[in-house]
Amino acid sequence: MKNIITGLDIGTSKICAAIGGLSDDGAPEIRGIGVSDAKGINKGFVSSLDKLVDSISKAVKAAEDKSGLKAYNVITNISGGSVAGNLCEGAVPLSRRGREITKRDIEKAFEATKQISTSLDKDFLHAVPQEYMVDDNDGVENPHGLFGTKLKAKLYVITALATHIQNIKRAVNYSGYEISEIIPTVVASLAGILSAEEKKDGVIVIDVGGGITEMAIINNGILRFFDSVNVGGMDLTAHISANLKVPFRSAEDIKRKYGNISREDSRKVQRAIFDVEGRHVTIETDQINSLIKERFEEIFYILKERLSGSDHFSPSMPLVITGGGALLNGALESFEEYFKMPVSLGRAKEIKGDPSISANPTYSAAISLAKYGIAKCNPSSSTFRPKGFLVDSYLRIKDILNDYF
Repeated sequence: MKNIITGLDIGTSKICAAIGGLSDDGAPEIRGIGVSDAKGINKGFVSSLDKLVDSISKAVKAAEDKSGLKAYNVITNISGGSVAGNLCEGAVPLSRRGREITKRDIEKAFEATKQISTSLDKDFLHAVPQEYMVDDNDGVENPHGLFGTKLKAKLYVITALATHIQNIKRAVNYSGYEISEIIPTVVASLAGILSAEEKKDGVIVIDVGGGITEMAIINNGILRFFDSVNVGGMDLTAHISANLKVPFRSAEDIKRKYGNISREDSRKVQRAIFDVEGRHVTIETDQINSLIKERFEEIFYILKERLSGSDHFSPSMPLVITGGGALLNGALESFEEYFKMPVSLGRAKEIKGDPSISANPTYSAAISLAKYGIAKCNPSSSTFRPKGFLVDSYLRIKDILNDYF
């Protein structure tokens, strides 16, 4: 196996590692998954470095043992209130009379835009080109080779607090692994759970995690909008715990065993009997599901408010729901009923490995992170390096000469 990558999903409820690479036939493949309880992290922010390091180490070690591979390059996610996406523009002058736009010019426009998006307390995470403008002509997809006097780049830039990023990096490094990239979970999901057709036609992705729910709008193959809210599956559990006056762990068991918010199930009244710290507790299931639905509808309202505020939102777009929260019985039906949009479950696609693993949305973030990293690797780079080096050198020299003449 070549180009081995580890996707590390650092969530509020669990840490999940997926190790894979390029198989002999050149297809991406996941060889092993490792999961541990998340400790030392709360809604994306590190609360105890030692505890988080221990959780990461356990998850990655489990993935290494199952795969027989060693984790080196790690691509991990970052989430929480400090992660934000904004549309930014940056421009670079070319020449008064106009000249050919080079790759170096495009890089400069990128850098100018990235500098505008960052500040003393915020660092750059990820950028997606939306379009370019050459002089007064907008809507340019690729300005390379065109003539102009000024180049403007419009990027969708995702940033996060510098301290937030550094603490995530430190936790992974202290676990003994090197980070090659940090990106928001939902950005990786675009590579892992969506087909090329879905991305082209337009789709909304919602990742319901333990403590954070992320959303993204993709249209014409491009990320157009990103946002997150600090609510997730664990908030549903906390709501059950507070109202039924049971411990959090018992509330989680109740949610998983009896939770069902489908319209059909809400008409059924059953008695649930469960053990809480040595005592038997009896409660009607419709009360449990009423509590879950009450909290879920609050989440729906926030998501719809955020999504509809984007210029790229369309009520005709399909919804793809992923993450552990998508597994709650009736969740997809409830999304469809509330949003009045077609809904499907997001699972890892176009990747080799155990089908039972790739089909589980609980693992989709880690698998998507790994697949994102694998996709950035060029399996034939060593074969074509001499030709690539000469071509790149020629273009670089040509670009430098164009800068001065």
